[in-house]
Formats: sequence, structure tokens, C-alpha cells
Amino acid sequence: MNKKYILYALTIAALAGGLLLFAARSAERIERSPTQPSATTSAPVVHTVAFSVEGVRYEVAVAPKTSVLAAMRTLASTTPFTFSSHDFPGLGAFVEDMNGKKNADGFYWILYVNNAQSPKGTSQTFISPGDTVEWRYEKGY
Repeated sequence: MNKKYILYALTIAALAGGLLLFAARSAERIERSPTQPSATTSAPVVHTVAFSVEGVRYEVAVAPKTSVLAAMRTLASTTPFTFSSHDFPGLGAFVEDMNGKKNADGFYWILYVNNAQSPKGTSQTFISPGDTVEWRYEKGY
């Protein structure tokens, strides 16, 4: 019976030793790995989009498939540009004011992308490299 326990103890010790050796080698590989990204890792692609608000031109760097709303938030955090919006469930964000000029007396901020009125709101309109986003203060429908 003692031989069985000795055999079990030796087997467990061998397994534990193997696990410790494996863990030590894995840690060594991690320590040796370079801190710089590998050649196959690429930086996120960023492109510039032009914004125009009542003749004032802004440029903002955004990633592909960025919504107009996300680009506006980036723009507001890096320039004097300001805006406020209200999110309507199912419809998206509705711009209420830009650079201190609020929707009033039937005039609203209307979104244009590449000189065409957008059929969608700011949170559902996505911009591509080279796009021009323009906000016009116009009489509403």
C-alpha cells in the first residue's frame, strides 16, 4: 500500500514540476517579446473630413465609418466648435444648437454631406475619406 502512495506522490510531483517548468518558460517568452508592435500590426487608419458651419471651416481626423455625431464630438474636444444635441430613441441625435446658435423660429440646423442634404441624422450618417460635412441654418419643413 505504501508503494501506491509513493507512486502517486512521484506522479503528482512530476506533473507539478512540469507545470512549473512550462510556466517559467512561458513567462520568459513574454518578457523577451518586443514592446513595439509587430510588422503585421497596423495603426488605425485615420482620414480628415472637412466641416463647415456658417462659413467657418474645420477639419477633423476620424477613423473610417465614423458617424457625423462622433466626428462632431471629436471636433468639439479639439477646437472652439460647440454644439448640443438631443437623442431620440429610434431616430438618433438631433442637433439643437451650434456655436451658440439655437434652433428657433422655424429655423433648424440641416446636415449636408458632399453638398447633398442627408436623409439621416447625425448619429446614423457615416462619413468617408474626403467627405465634406456642412451644417446650414435653414427654414424647416
